[in-house]
Amino acid sequence: MKRVLATKRKFFFAALASLWIAVAAATLTGQEVEFTGEVTRVIDGDTVIVLDDEKLQRRVRLVAIDAPEKGQDFSVESKKSLSTLVYGKRITVTTKKTDRYGRIIGKILIDGVDVSLEQIRLGLAWHFKEYAKEQSAGDRETYAEAELAARKEKLKIWFFANPTPPWSFRSRGARANPVMSRNGLRTESKYARQDVVPARSFLKAVDFVKGPLQRGPRGGCFYMKNSKRIYVARELCWVSNKE
Repeated sequence: MKRVLATKRKFFFAALASLWIAVAAATLTGQEVEFTGEVTRVIDGDTVIVLDDEKLQRRVRLVAIDAPEKGQDFSVESKKSLSTLVYGKRITVTTKKTDRYGRIIGKILIDGVDVSLEQIRLGLAWHFKEYAKEQSAGDRETYAEAELAARKEKLKIWFFANPTPPWSFRSRGARANPVMSRNGLRTESKYARQDVVPARSFLKAVDFVKGPLQRGPRGGCFYMKNSKRIYVARELCWVSNKE
């Protein structure tokens, strides 16, 4: 039994070493490495865990996009979207590098569909232009055009004119500190003592939004009533305002 376990461990570490050597070589030479596997977990809107064909788990960060961070508008929607696209499915990962956290930076394809590009098209991720130089000229142009189209249609993250990109959100260490109001919807803790849109459900809450929504200083939204700011939960920030 011990001999069998030792053999399995030896095989595991040999397979692990072979992939990392291949990725390291790709980083140095600029050549691509490709592997296939099944997505077993979605971390957020741009990161997944893949169980490859060698039965090794890989953390893969989607190349050239940046999805909303936890605490930002549409972070939950972005993760759900990525889950719908890839969870439990066979994918192909093409990579040239790993990042400083040891994550594989890869382009994920499923049945020929570029998953990063789909997230951008849906308005649930930014084109991460800081790393666009690592893309092919064709991908760089396609991603940029997709973001421009999503912005024009005001899809999801582009509902507001100037949403805070995740890299800026991270750099200033901003993290919303939400608390739960009695109606079960989140509110910014900074404004927890002020009026909150009353509702027993999300759909009913929409009816209480009476004026044009404005962006608050910490990412929440409010409308004006009798010269007073009425804050609403983040989930309502995208709602088409009712007069």
